[in-house]
Amino acid sequence: MDTDPSGAREIGRFRSKRNRVTLIDMEWDGFIIPVVMKEYPAAEAAERECCLLRRLASLNINVPCVYKAQGNVLYLQYIKGILLTEIIDNVSAYPTAWIDGLAGWYYSLHRATIKENGAVMLKDDANLRNFIFLDNSFYAIDFEDEIYGRPEQDIAECCAYILSNDPSFTGGKFQVVNKFIDAYCRQDRAAHKEVVREDIKKSLKNIAGYRKQQSGDIINSLPLVDFFVS
Repeated sequence: MDTDPSGAREIGRFRSKRNRVTLIDMEWDGFIIPVVMKEYPAAEAAERECCLLRRLASLNINVPCVYKAQGNVLYLQYIKGILLTEIIDNVSAYPTAWIDGLAGWYYSLHRATIKENGAVMLKDDANLRNFIFLDNSFYAIDFEDEIYGRPEQDIAECCAYILSNDPSFTGGKFQVVNKFIDAYCRQDRAAHKEVVREDIKKSLKNIAGYRKQQSGDIINSLPLVDFFVS
C-alpha cells in the first residue's frame, strides 16, 4: 500500500502514558483517510507490537490493521466506535448486547491462543479505553507485551477495571460484571466463576498499588466482591 507520511496532517491526539499516539489525515493509495500514528520510544517496541497485531489478525481476532511499520512508528487502522469506558459511564443508554460482544472478544482470543498446558494469551492491560465497540463487535488495542496465563485472570482484570471505574463499586457495575462473567462462562465451560471472583480481588489490589488516591476506597471495597459477585 503506497503512503506518504510526510504529507500527514495531525487532527487529534489520544491519551497514552508510554507513547505518542495521534490521529492523522494521510494520503493512502490516492485517498485521504484517518490513520492512527503510534510512536514508540524504541523501534524494538514498535516491531514487537506490529508482529503481535498481525499474528492476532491472522487468527481472526478483532484488532487494528497495521498499515505500515517504519522504525519506531506504526501506522494503524483508525476504528471509529464507542470506547468501553463511555459505555460503562452510561450503561443504561446501551443495549446489553455489548456484554456478549466483550465476552466473545475475550473468548476468541483465548480459544485461538491456547497452549497445550491450558495457558492462553492475556489481554492483560484491560484499561477501558483499550476496547472499542463497533457494529456489535469489540476491537481491542494496545498489545505491547505478550503474556500468558489463565482465562479467569484476564476476565477478572477486565472486571476489576469496570468496578474501579469512577463512580466505583456501584450496584450497576456489579450487575454488569456478573453478566459479563456469565456470558464468558457460557462460552468457555472450563472457566470457573469462583476463580474469577478471587482473581478480581487480586487485580483490584494491583490497581490500588498504582492508583494512590483511590487505593483506600479500593481496598475497603474488596469484601463487596465476595458479597455481590456470585
